[in-house]
Amino acid sequence: MDKYNFQRYVYFSHWISYWYQINEVLELKPESLLVIGIGDRIVVDILEKEISEIKTFDIDENLKPDVIGSVENLPFKDNQFDVILCAEVLEHLPFEKFEKCL
Repeated sequence: MDKYNFQRYVYFSHWISYWYQINEVLELKPESLLVIGIGDRIVVDILEKEISEIKTFDIDENLKPDVIGSVENLPFKDNQFDVILCAEVLEHLPFEKFEKCL
């Protein structure tokens, strides 16, 4: 079963979280955005309508991100994106890796 199935994963508090993520990004008016941890793609799908350049990054190749990899080793240049959105990712890291990943 798909872990991002709508009825199983998208509950009321997720909708609120999605709204805040989208609103915070759009208030910054970026031309480019990196989304780390794409989840069910709802946030990405909405932001793609508003931002000209979006790249997605995730460790799970089944989610079909643009780039597959670990947040421990991001393969991007410094300042390549105006904004980076990383939501509901860091809590999945072991504590000893948290600081490096930030």
